[in-house]
Amino acid sequence: MRNSTRTALAAAAMASASLASGAAQAATLIVDVTGALSYDARCNAAKNECGPTNPNKNTVMLFDIGAFSQVTALAYNVSIASVGYSYQQDMMFSLSDSSGGSRLGVRPAYAAGTGSGTYSGARDLLVGPTFDLFTGADGLLRIEFSDQYDDIRNGIDGRWRSGTITLTYEPVPPTSAVPEPATWAVMITGFGLAGAALRRRKAITA
Repeated sequence: MRNSTRTALAAAAMASASLASGAAQAATLIVDVTGALSYDARCNAAKNECGPTNPNKNTVMLFDIGAFSQVTALAYNVSIASVGYSYQQDMMFSLSDSSGGSRLGVRPAYAAGTGSGTYSGARDLLVGPTFDLFTGADGLLRIEFSDQYDDIRNGIDGRWRSGTITLTYEPVPPTSAVPEPATWAVMITGFGLAGAALRRRKAITA
């Protein structure tokens, strides 16, 4: 009798756990950088320069990855070219929420001069006490392609010729999960068996 009670309770517990396990799985976003242009320094959030039509003309991309999602890792493989006497090492892309506030900046060609080149790299676990990148309530992830210095005033400092940026992020799990009919059936059966077993055990004891 004890074994049947344990089995029934275990079935009910498993069904309940399946309801509670709405944990989000890591997702991937692949961004094609082909055609992006770097004109100037990154937008200034304090001056309200971080909208889709950025006054400094830098290419800005917005991606809806879900409200309050967290970006945890990135990798890139890009081909870039500086213009004129601009340096490749000054070209960068920045990740932020849609406001352009707290962000992460990456310079693929960290020590290269003028000209062009292809660069790859990765950063893992973009979390911790000093940096956490979350989207806001609108769910938008903002990527801006910029230049450290405005070498060519009112002109293009760098071109992103081809390549991709791959982002790993974790969506916020739903606050409540609606069970499927099969889950309800398992739960009801499990709790029913547990109740019957307990009642029978009391009757035998009496």
